[in-house]
Amino acid sequence: EKLEKIKREEEQRIHREKVLVEQTSKILQTLPPEPDTGDNTTQLVIRLSDGTRVQRRFLNTDTLELVVAFISTKENFNEKVLETHFPKTVLKDLNMTLKMAGLCPKATIFVVSQTKPL
Repeated sequence: EKLEKIKREEEQRIHREKVLVEQTSKILQTLPPEPDTGDNTTQLVIRLSDGTRVQRRFLNTDTLELVVAFISTKENFNEKVLETHFPKTVLKDLNMTLKMAGLCPKATIFVVSQTKPL
């Protein structure tokens, strides 16, 4: 019985990983290529929720939604938010462009787990 449970859990884990790889592949296909450095680009340093640091250039006119799509290729974004720390701001409107969000020409943003009220 314990062996069957372990086998079932392993099959579920493998299925979840397969689904995640498929989702990541689909997202990567829809992401535009990283733009060259220029006056109309923003360099973002993104601190993932596990502390990992990734960097990518985006167009100033790209939306936070595109940034979240990029982040979703690195980690599950469910129940997380984007924040800046100087000043501390939660970036809630994902339709906002990077320029509108004040992230140009470069910025650091943080992926933070949402805390649920008790």
